[in-house]
Amino acid sequence: MTFNGRVELPEALHRRPYDVEIIYMAPWAFRFFGIADGPVLTILLARVTPDESGAFRVLLPNFSKDRVTESFHREAGLRFIAREQDTGNIVSFLAPANVQGTDSRNLPIKPKYPSEVVFKPVSLQGQAGGPEPKEAQ
Repeated sequence: MTFNGRVELPEALHRRPYDVEIIYMAPWAFRFFGIADGPVLTILLARVTPDESGAFRVLLPNFSKDRVTESFHREAGLRFIAREQDTGNIVSFLAPANVQGTDSRNLPIKPKYPSEVVFKPVSLQGQAGGPEPKEAQ
C-alpha cells in the first residue's frame, strides 16, 4: 500500500537532515514462539527521507491482510522513528496525531489510513517501558 506521512518537528529537532525509519512491531511473537518475556520482534520495513515540509511517501506491506497478524487479533503495529542521517542517532520517536486507536507509540495495523498521517515528536522518556510518552516541546 502507498503510505503518505508528514512529520511535524520543532525547529530545534530538525536542524540536521534526518530519515524516518518504519518498523513493524510484532508483540504477537511472544505467544507464537512461547516466550514469556523478552524483546519485541521488530522488522525494519523502510527508511525514507522527508522533503523540506516533512512529507514522505513509501510503499508498505498491507499487514491487515496478513494471516499471522490477523490470527493474533492484530497485535502488531508500525513504529516511526526520526534518525539523523549522518550518525543514525534518534532525533525523536514519532506519534501518529490524526489516527484513532493509537497508543502514542505505534500506528495500529489498519486496512486503510488517512490520505496523510501526521506525526509529532514524542519525548524519549516513556519509550522503554516507562511512563506514557508526552509530546516533545
